[in-house]
Amino acid sequence: MNKFFLVTLGVASSMLIMDIIWLSVMSKKLYRPHLGDMIADQFRLTPAIAFYLIYVLGLVHFSALPAVEQMSIRDSIVNGGLFGAVAYSTYDLTNYATLRKWSLIVTVIDISWGIILSAVASSCGYLSWVLLS
Repeated sequence: MNKFFLVTLGVASSMLIMDIIWLSVMSKKLYRPHLGDMIADQFRLTPAIAFYLIYVLGLVHFSALPAVEQMSIRDSIVNGGLFGAVAYSTYDLTNYATLRKWSLIVTVIDISWGIILSAVASSCGYLSWVLLS
């Protein structure tokens, strides 16, 4: 089976499942209480799809595929976590620096989530190749 396809499928499916669970739980417990009226009344599907496509391709390219080439799950965890730290920090720290209502607790928790989500998703991409090829 095609390596790129299998790794991408593992990254995308695991990330989507984890993020749906995270957002369905944390939107009421974290985001809405801290961000309030900054949250859109209606979910916008098109930018969400664009984000997942871009993010999954970045995670595959910079983390999961290099880990497959090295046959190192450690590399998928470390590089995935670093990719998540950079991406989520860029978003959250920019918001914290420029938006009045953006909260420090949201910043810290969201960056932590990005690190965990990206490390696990990258590892799932790696494991998809190792276990299914």
